[in-house]
Amino acid sequence: MGAKLMGATIAVSDISEGHLQVAREMGADDVTVTNKDNFDERVRELTGGVDKAFLSFIYG
Repeated sequence: MGAKLMGATIAVSDISEGHLQVAREMGADDVTVTNKDNFDERVRELTGGVDKAFLSFIYG
């Protein structure tokens, strides 16, 4: 979460509540259950209309 140290807001989406819990524990500012909510809309709400500026997929 180096980006967070630089002032970024971290929003995470996944279909797994377990993965999202780990994201919360690691300091994510916002989490979205992708199969229940619209991540794109949530990001726009958080940023005042700006779409995702950086998107990274991490699988593990």
